[in-house]
Amino acid sequence: MDLVWISLLIVLGAGLLIAEIFMPGMVMGILGAGCLISSVVWTFKVYGLGVGGGLLLFEVLGVSVGLFVVMERLPFSKWGRSMMLEETNTNRDQEESLKKIVGQMGKAATLCRPSGVALILGKRIDVISEAGFIEEGRSVVVTRVEGAQVRVKETSAPLQ
Repeated sequence: MDLVWISLLIVLGAGLLIAEIFMPGMVMGILGAGCLISSVVWTFKVYGLGVGGGLLLFEVLGVSVGLFVVMERLPFSKWGRSMMLEETNTNRDQEESLKKIVGQMGKAATLCRPSGVALILGKRIDVISEAGFIEEGRSVVVTRVEGAQVRVKETSAPLQ
């Protein structure tokens, strides 16, 4: 009967470790590791040093090989790619694309006090007012871009 319970702990532990890969949060991983450790301790108590040591070696190798396979193969599988982001946008790329709008005119989509949102070239962009408040609907011009911050000031010139 002990063999059934030990086997059940091994299967449950392995299943919880696999579930941890897809639902991270450490709870399932800790429970899975606890099940595997419990199965080894139980095996040492019931079957002695030889069988317990063999199971410990089996579990350590199994977890190591399993982790290696998952880390090596999952990102390249169809299923793994579906769980990962396709595109990345680095700060440098974002800053370069934002620098192109310097001098462009737009309209304040929200009240800027001093930060808000403006419609520039048909896109909603987070902006910071250079001086004071800018009411919603007023014309603005992009004066400069500092990192990811877009600075604007109110202008009396009509939108084109």
